Amino acid sequence: MRTKSHAKRPVLRAAAPLIQSLEPRQLFAAILDIGPDGALTYTGSGVDNNLKVSAFVTSYSISETAEPITLTQRAIDAGAFLHADLNVVTISVDKVSSLLINTALGDDTVNVNSIEDATTVNTSVGNGDVILVGHGPSGGSTNAIDGDLTLMDTGGSALVDIDDISSPPKIVHLDDNVFSGLAINGHTITLGSGITTLTWYAAYASTSNINITSTPSLQTLNLFGSTFDASHSKDTVNVLATPASLTTNIDTLGDVDYVTIGDGTTANILGTVNVSDTSAVNLFINDQASGVARNVVIDNGSITGVAPAAINYGAGVIALAVDLSSGADTVSFKQTSGDLKSVLLTGGAGGDTFKVTPSSVTTVTVIGGDPITPTTTPDILVLDLAGATGAKLTVATADSGAWTFADRKTITFAGIDGYDAANVREMVKALGLSSGHQTALLAKLNLKGTAEDVGKLSAFISLVDNLLKGGQISAAEAEALTQAANVLLLAVQQ
Repeated sequence: MRTKSHAKRPVLRAAAPLIQSLEPRQLFAAILDIGPDGALTYTGSGVDNNLKVSAFVTSYSISETAEPITLTQRAIDAGAFLHADLNVVTISVDKVSSLLINTALGDDTVNVNSIEDATTVNTSVGNGDVILVGHGPSGGSTNAIDGDLTLMDTGGSALVDIDDISSPPKIVHLDDNVFSGLAINGHTITLGSGITTLTWYAAYASTSNINITSTPSLQTLNLFGSTFDASHSKDTVNVLATPASLTTNIDTLGDVDYVTIGDGTTANILGTVNVSDTSAVNLFINDQASGVARNVVIDNGSITGVAPAAINYGAGVIALAVDLSSGADTVSFKQTSGDLKSVLLTGGAGGDTFKVTPSSVTTVTVIGGDPITPTTTPDILVLDLAGATGAKLTVATADSGAWTFADRKTITFAGIDGYDAANVREMVKALGLSSGHQTALLAKLNLKGTAEDVGKLSAFISLVDNLLKGGQISAAEAEALTQAANVLLLAVQQ
């Protein structure tokens, strides 16, 4: 009997499933926690946060559009509620004692609209961070900042934008990096490390005082006035001190405003100050108590020498006044175009020299001040009349009068004791004398800078006296010419 053989069949095995590794993934979420003492902390992750903090009478609202908010159990226990559909957290104000906002990585935007407790905002890491304060849907105001507010960016840099344009008039002080008078109920706003740019929209008809001798990081300050509700209020800005690292830009925006630089001395103006106005502004530079001799050059919007840093004026600056001290100052002025309509140059008790180019757009007033002539340190007015036509001098007193021109604005002066020889010759030409008398006087003014000039000037004074006696010139004109000649005579005799 044959035994039936059984062929061995192959065993079929199911194919092992192909397992592929997943790419690493991270779910971004902000964490909101409330400690037992009511300290609320908000910590962002690595996204570009867009966070808003508001206090509405009885509750805080914290909203975020860039990432979901996760509540800790402590926050839930404290009564925090997450409106998941809106990604908004609300919590009763009386459950919160302070707020700490840290947005961590990313270029973040944090809008602090209103607070009722001490708040610190740290945009942490990133170079495009923005912190908004007071911004609202219908005109900004910091009158809902009812707690001390500290702003910083400890790992990068941030811009702070403060909007207070709809608030009623305020007196605000920015001393170094601390605002007072901007928030309500005596609270302060402090700019910490990493805040490199400040843009500040002041309340209408406000007085803003800038007194910054040092600041952690600030490099640019932009101050704007208010035109809220078509306001034509008069804004006032006083710049008392700026560090060398800071550039200050001022645009007061509204109707005729006032900017003052220096508080009797400009010695603390170490950083550049730029002033303009979309409407009109008066600029006053106050160095009247410094006692320092200045060499000031005003040239078509640039002012150097009146302070350690440059001061620049642009569109909308319609009036400029520079008030100097007891030092022997030199002031040069030139304005060929622009909005500047008038300039007032005032010297102190020192012997000052004013070098003025007559302007086609700007009237000039020069006040020499002390000392009283005759003196070896006179106040001297030097005019550059090149290109000016129709020059005419009207003498009011020995040291005051006005120069008028056919094609230039008037130059009015007082307290001027003398001129250089070239300008004394122009004085003679401007008096309208007969050609014989004019020629005789001018001949005596052909000075050589030698001892012979003493005789020429003495003869000039005698001729002036004869013209006065003959009625060819007035007593004021004679006194002005004599005084100018005496100033030249004293200079020769030194």
